[in-house]
Amino acid sequence: MQIEISYAELLWLLQHKTGVNTDAINMCGVESNTLHVNYKISSLLPTTIAIQLCSIENNSLYFFYNCSMATSLVIKGLITSLQNKVPQGISIDATNQRIIVNLLDLDVSKEIFQNMHLCNLIFKINSLQLELKFV
Repeated sequence: MQIEISYAELLWLLQHKTGVNTDAINMCGVESNTLHVNYKISSLLPTTIAIQLCSIENNSLYFFYNCSMATSLVIKGLITSLQNKVPQGISIDATNQRIIVNLLDLDVSKEIFQNMHLCNLIFKINSLQLELKFV
């Protein structure tokens, strides 16, 4: 089964679930396994993060991200100060720029992924495509 969701829909969900203003965020798939996220903190401080999917194992997603040194320092500071707000199921290693998302441990996805297996995640130019199978 394939499910496709646009980045605009993802940003809308993010804004309505968290209250974060997503007007300054832009997402674009540049390769099937790489997503560029642009965030404009201010007119003087645009930020780009490249997020690359390394692997999918047992409904866990392993990502690597790449960004400037300044952005990396901001991320490290945010993770340190917001550590208790990172949802269970998401592990962020800012030192090695790695993110692990365990879909079976996230409240928003565990019920779905108890019955489904994520086979692939593809970043398209304007959308995200999930390839799933029933277990």
